[in-house]
Amino acid sequence: MRLLLLTSLLALLEWEQVRGVDYCFKTDPLRSQTLEFSSKSVYNRVSGHDAEKFNVPGCKATKMWIYHRHGTRLMEKDDIEKAKRLGELRDLIKGNYDKMQTSPDTNTLCDADLDELQKWRWNSSITVDLDEHLTEQGYEDLRNSAKRYQSYYPELLPRTYNSTYYRFGHTDTQRTYESFKAFADGLFDNSTVVSSKSSNELLRAYDNGEDYFDKNYKGDGSEFMKFITRPIYKDMIANIAKRLRFSKLSPKDILLMYKMCRFELAWKPKENSAWCAVFKPEDVTLLNYAEELKNYYGSGYGFNASDKLNCLVVQDLLTVLNSTVSPNVVAYFAHSPGLQMLLVSLGIAKDNDTLRADNFEKMANRKWKLSELVPFGANFVAVKYNCNEAADNVTEKALFFLNEKPVEFKWCKNGLCNWSDVLKRYKHFSDGNCKELYSMRLLLLTSMLAMLEWGQVRSEDDYHSKLPQTLYFKPGCNATKMWILQTSPMISKDYINKFKRFDELRDLLTRYNREMSTNSSTNTSCEEDLRWNSNDIDKYAVNQTYEENRNFAKLYQSNFPQLLPENYNNTYYKVNSA
Repeated sequence: MRLLLLTSLLALLEWEQVRGVDYCFKTDPLRSQTLEFSSKSVYNRVSGHDAEKFNVPGCKATKMWIYHRHGTRLMEKDDIEKAKRLGELRDLIKGNYDKMQTSPDTNTLCDADLDELQKWRWNSSITVDLDEHLTEQGYEDLRNSAKRYQSYYPELLPRTYNSTYYRFGHTDTQRTYESFKAFADGLFDNSTVVSSKSSNELLRAYDNGEDYFDKNYKGDGSEFMKFITRPIYKDMIANIAKRLRFSKLSPKDILLMYKMCRFELAWKPKENSAWCAVFKPEDVTLLNYAEELKNYYGSGYGFNASDKLNCLVVQDLLTVLNSTVSPNVVAYFAHSPGLQMLLVSLGIAKDNDTLRADNFEKMANRKWKLSELVPFGANFVAVKYNCNEAADNVTEKALFFLNEKPVEFKWCKNGLCNWSDVLKRYKHFSDGNCKELYSMRLLLLTSMLAMLEWGQVRSEDDYHSKLPQTLYFKPGCNATKMWILQTSPMISKDYINKFKRFDELRDLLTRYNREMSTNSSTNTSCEEDLRWNSNDIDKYAVNQTYEENRNFAKLYQSNFPQLLPENYNNTYYKVNSA
């Protein structure tokens, strides 16, 4: 019987060789490409779980500070909407293989992979209203994370909740709030009511950074764009198309298949995604590097403000651990960009050379690998120790962990740092004025209507004192959209020049208003209100204090209470920089 089985296996292997199969994902025991899925990587495939590394002889853990990325989430809205395209591609691939008269020598799907691909069906329960929501696996990611840390530090992380001892914060998203709940579920009894606080100003301060939205990390001239136009990347795209028996295949289709491969594997780590069979390990290495170039220049060391945009977060870390009073445990639940910027601020995973399009081959062993740094459920943990029995007589020490692996700083001994050295190393954060460090733009809520109404307060004097408390509206005009301007406290000459763009917006709104007025049965023309002229703006280029801007925002909120709700929602409000 064994001889028959062995003979059958050898025959199968020979048949695959005849068909030109040089790789089969389903039968690959290593599947090394699944370790290079960048920020969409599975946490347990890259994390460390060595409990001994958390034990420091002669020391007692007294404080803990946690920055936790949310767990595995669903795809974004656009990708969910594109899922039906994958069904079309699946059928086209099957048709391509059915029509194939002779097998190519190499670069073809094995029967097992092709069979899995034909069985694939999109989960229709995943709808656009659930975009980016935390999945069941994501919930378990965070719940298990809490349980493991509690096993490492049973005394520091008691199972009894105390609102003074523990402090939790999260951003205003479903995935971070549910991640917080999952973490709390892992720490405490299910019946425990745990309080948390929305902490967008702290955890997403980079959204208001002066340069965050102005950076070029994937557009023309970016390292990302240079890389995907290199022959090595183009050849990879062509080879994948050939493997699926297409004469040509859109890079967008290939990236959609790649996204589905990564997400499905993250949703169900013990299973496999049929779409992963499309990609050989060397393909994923290229796709991964392209994505990491975007992140490196978007939130990493390649973005010159990354080390400053998380100033408030580093201050919070130092303040919490340095304090002798509660809270003893602080945990935040946020996003990949924030965690990347935190790592930059602390000088973690910094390479000697920068990531570029032209040094891909040399950076294979780089430190900045997002699959190891910020997978789904990634976490950075700082632990303060009281060491009364330390051999060097230094009583206060600290350990830092990234994804449950000790962070090795050159200025620390075996990862264990003297707390005084930590304070000295990051003194520019603890003593600095964070708003000055990253020049946070104060948000000035100004609608297009409000700017047009400046014509009613034309004066060489301070226009704030003469701003009307009730805005003028034409009957029949209903406010449905508001344009929001981000600016700095002082409107400089450079900004005045940028206001020229609003002349184009004025003309566009004028044309739109005329069309609406022509097609409407009632007179809804608001054209007389469209009086904006950028040449007048310099009359009002005065220094704005924070309180003035705050009052300005309140004025428009009082006039547009339904259009400007007080509760922030990142879908309703969208902030971009000019």
